[in-house]
Amino acid sequence: MRLVRAIEEEKPDFVVFTGDQIWGNGARTILKEFFAPLDEHSIPFAVVYGNHDREQKVLTEKQMAVAYTSHPFCVNELSPDGLLSDLALPVMSAKGGEVAAILYCIDSKDYKKDIDECFAGYSWIPRSTVEWYSSQSRDYTAQSGAPLPSYMFFHIPLQEFTQAFDKGTVLAGTRGESECVSKVNSGLLAAILENRDVHAVFCGHDHDNDYVAALGGIAFVYGRYSGDETVYNHLPHGFRVIELTEGAKGFRTWIHQDDGQLVDDVTF
Repeated sequence: MRLVRAIEEEKPDFVVFTGDQIWGNGARTILKEFFAPLDEHSIPFAVVYGNHDREQKVLTEKQMAVAYTSHPFCVNELSPDGLLSDLALPVMSAKGGEVAAILYCIDSKDYKKDIDECFAGYSWIPRSTVEWYSSQSRDYTAQSGAPLPSYMFFHIPLQEFTQAFDKGTVLAGTRGESECVSKVNSGLLAAILENRDVHAVFCGHDHDNDYVAALGGIAFVYGRYSGDETVYNHLPHGFRVIELTEGAKGFRTWIHQDDGQLVDDVTF
């Protein structure tokens, strides 16, 4: 099993799933069995939804949220209405006591269908979420006296991924398909630039993209497709590893493929 190998070979401190964990009739079994290795190895993890997670008809959104948060090492929380909340996770200093970094795990939703056709398609991150992030960022900055190194994880890429690949610096990886983005820009990057804390945004969604591109001091990063075969994934299966070093700016990242190769090693 790919997840078991990832745990045994990389020994992660924390795992983030960037969406499309489930799709189809096996949803109940998958959510119980898939995360069992993390429970067994006592590894904390977080999830965000992808567009396909909501397309399955077996579990309601509330049932999905309960299924995830029932795992003892899942750090996601339920909102007052029983859904999965967006997450601002503080990473504590190894020296003790202080927050060293922030991990934001955000729901990028799925589709917009109830609007004019010219805007319909993949959803955008809601303005309320953008405002929530800014509020969290301001609070952490006030507490620490300076913006904390922060990293965002969500499923559907921002429009600026295309700009980063076309006009920024491509540090590693492949663009095997056009970025599947929303037709509406809800302003998350503007908030990131104003708050001056996020060093990188990580997403999933596009099976044939796994690049790291830099623009304006921010890294725009895809994972590597880790699921079963589909009709349109053409990259070798694998997963992205991210390494943070306290006191150092940025991060290091690489792809660990199923064949054991470590490729696209980047320090940003």
